[in-house]
Amino acid sequence: MSETGVLEKRVREETPDNTLHLLREIHHQVKNNLQVVCSLLRIQARSLATSESKAIFRRSEERIQSMALVYDMLYRGALLEGVPVEPYLSELAKTLVHGATGAGGALKRIECAIEPFFVSAKVATHLGLLVNEALSHRLRQSSASEESTVVSVNLYRRDAMVVFEVQDNGPDIEHSVGVSDVERQILEALVRQLEGSIHYPAAEGFVMQVTLPEQALGLG
Repeated sequence: MSETGVLEKRVREETPDNTLHLLREIHHQVKNNLQVVCSLLRIQARSLATSESKAIFRRSEERIQSMALVYDMLYRGALLEGVPVEPYLSELAKTLVHGATGAGGALKRIECAIEPFFVSAKVATHLGLLVNEALSHRLRQSSASEESTVVSVNLYRRDAMVVFEVQDNGPDIEHSVGVSDVERQILEALVRQLEGSIHYPAAEGFVMQVTLPEQALGLG
């Protein structure tokens, strides 16, 4: 049995007073395991010859980091209610923007408007990956522009649905072809798993809107 499995078994057997402490141990262990995977990807990427290959590894690392942040937040906050969506997605978005700006190119500023509520670690991981795919793609796409870019990440509840939006004031780019084949497949798979739909409304710059039923997020 793995170390995490042993901890989960102890949680089931422990008294309520010790449950929180053991859950924090589990969250810490999961986060550490994911960080090890990221380190291995980083080491492997150093041996690659082309920038395209290195970019693929970097994108994989970003996806894993978004999952690790879920368990880091659970560990730091000692939360039994679940993952707080607002600080989690805000921190993730700001980290991605900071990384894109640090890599060179035009200045990018992030504006987050995220309604506060809690979700399970599983749902938070899905939401984090959604933000990662949509935002990382758009940041790379706008990096070639010399203009500064304001990127907005919005998430709110409306009529038994949760609406997630990524938009910016960058150059007008064809929305339907803005996402690569791999990114499109990942986005569509994540949205399908949450029983939602994805749209690219006509607008200046880039707008992506994902609509998810509250029930699929455990909110209904």
